[in-house]
Amino acid sequence: MADNYFQGSIPSELRRLLNLVEFQISGNNLSGEVPPSIYNFSSLLVLGVSDNQFYGKIPQDIGFTLPNLLGLYVGRNQFTGHLPVSLSNASRLDEFDFASCSFTGTMLTNLGSLKDLLRLTVAGNQLETDEAEGFSFLTSLTNCSNLKYLDIGVNSFKGELPASIANFSTNLQELNVRFNQISGSIPEGITNLIGLTRLDISGNSFTGEIPEGIGKLERLGYLLLYNNRISGLNMRNAAIELLSIRETFLRSRMHKEHNYNRGRAHNDRSIEFSKQSKSDECK
Repeated sequence: MADNYFQGSIPSELRRLLNLVEFQISGNNLSGEVPPSIYNFSSLLVLGVSDNQFYGKIPQDIGFTLPNLLGLYVGRNQFTGHLPVSLSNASRLDEFDFASCSFTGTMLTNLGSLKDLLRLTVAGNQLETDEAEGFSFLTSLTNCSNLKYLDIGVNSFKGELPASIANFSTNLQELNVRFNQISGSIPEGITNLIGLTRLDISGNSFTGEIPEGIGKLERLGYLLLYNNRISGLNMRNAAIELLSIRETFLRSRMHKEHNYNRGRAHNDRSIEFSKQSKSDECK
């Protein structure tokens, strides 16, 4: 029933579907609260209600009532409240989408027990760092050896990224912390994440120099650094195809091997560079 034009609310009669394995109604125009009975289908593997107009709170005990969940998709609705601390009990969970709602409070610090976790996004909420815990939730997530996509952007996280970020799995492909209140320097250990294809730290308060090793991340295709106060970049050995550095205090010169796209107007003061592919160099 996903991606249709259904309107109205979820029928209460669905409570009779006790053996339901997948409930996917994402991408409609449904509204109201999700009936409590939906959260009690213990056989559910996938619960998808994203991209609608639902409101209310996600039950704090959802990890206990839906222990077999593989995918939980509630993003882009009007949900409020705190993230359910019981999610760690759904030990098979591999995708977790809580983006673009109105969740408040702090990030869960116990998700490191989700060994199958592949994708996690809480972007676009009102989440904060706990004063005592800081970014301990990131340290916890380094235990998720299969994690490929992590997006905590557009929240109110503040403080310095922990050195433990270097311990993320090399399977991590996308790391997005854009538009928070993160300060300090970019951890040198981020250059250990050799699987990265996209790194977005834009819209924060980073200072200091960009770690030189970032230029050696061969799979990195997108590096977004704008709206920070950072400097220094050595791209001699880079395999970066697109580098967008907007509104930064970039003081170092880019190497001549990067082709500047002179055909475009850069009225927004963005700087874009593309590295020639090896095939082009051989011509």
